[in-house]
This record gives sequence, C-alpha cells and structure tokens, in this order.
Amino acid sequence: GIISGVSTSFHTSDIFNCISVHLYFLHGINMICRKDHYVGWQKLFRLSDVLFLSGSMVYIFDSYAWLNGARGTRFYVTDIIAAFIWLGSSVLDIGSEIYFLPSEDDQEDVLGCYIERV
Repeated sequence: GIISGVSTSFHTSDIFNCISVHLYFLHGINMICRKDHYVGWQKLFRLSDVLFLSGSMVYIFDSYAWLNGARGTRFYVTDIIAAFIWLGSSVLDIGSEIYFLPSEDDQEDVLGCYIERV
C-alpha cells in the first residue's frame, strides 16, 4: 500500500496496489474461516468480517481494471464504494467490540491481569 502510494509511475503503482489488495483479500478469507463461537448479537462480528471481504473483492476488481489501463469516473466510484464498505466493516467491528465489552468483574487484559477502572 505504501509503496504504491509513493511510486512515480502509474503502472508500478497499479502493480503494487494489486498485490496489496490481494493480501487484504487473503486476510479477509482468514477472518471468515476462523472458528469463532459467536452467539446472538455477537454475530455482528461475522458481518463485519463479511463486509471486509466484500470490500476487498471490490478493490480486486478495481485493481485489475487499473492494471488494464482503464481510467474514468466509474472506477473512481468503485473505489469510493469499496472504501465505504470497509468503513462500514470497521465501524461495525469497533461498535460491536465496545458493546460486548466484558463486565467489570471478568474483564482481563492479554496478560491475565485485572484492569482497574479509573
């Protein structure tokens, strides 16, 4: 992603962008294939993962179009659509994470130490 942003030629930028979105797609597949045991409204996390994968697929379509030299407004629109899908994914994930925080009694951090509320 960073390399495609600082590239001086369009073609080099498009190649690195294509590699980058394929890595995001692989990450999205990994998120979908996790064996999480969500129940009830916690399945919103799964919806967030599906949105992430969907945004990646739109970006992959778009990157192939850019690699083939396609330019124009419709490709900018697909970029915007993919960005909004990823925005929805992140907002849904963060909102679900905040909503499903453990109660104060059983809230622990990664090291197993209890977190003290200030």
